[in-house]
Amino acid sequence: SGLSCLLMILIRITFQCMTTDSIDASDVADVSDAAALPDVQVLMGATFALMSSWATQSAEDGCTRCRALIARKVVSNLFFLIHHPQVGDGLSRLLSTCHERWQRLSADALQQADLAHALAEQPPRDAMH
Repeated sequence: SGLSCLLMILIRITFQCMTTDSIDASDVADVSDAAALPDVQVLMGATFALMSSWATQSAEDGCTRCRALIARKVVSNLFFLIHHPQVGDGLSRLLSTCHERWQRLSADALQQADLAHALAEQPPRDAMH
C-alpha cells in the first residue's frame, strides 16, 4: 500500500542519514529557522503514522530491524517537533516526555534487533550431541 511504501522510504532515509545513536541540539544547525523545517502538521501526521505502524508490528513479525528503525525515526521526529517554532510550550513539554519514552523504546527495539540478528547468524545446533 502507499502508506507502507512511504514508511519504508522514511525508514531507508533514516537508516542512511543517522550516524549516531541519538540526536541532540548540537546536531541541528538552527531549528529556529522555520523555512528549513517541515510543516508542523505534516511532521505530526508522519510521526503518528510511524507510531501506529510500530504499534501494529510485533517483534515476532520477523522484522525487528524495521521496528527499531521506525522507533528511531519517531525519536527523530519528536525531537524536531519539540523544537519546532510553531509548537507551544505546553505541547513541547508533552512531546519531551514522549521523546524520552520513545528513546527507551528505540533502545529496547535495537537491542531486540541485534539479538535476533545474532541468533540468526548462529550455526544450527546438531541435535545428536
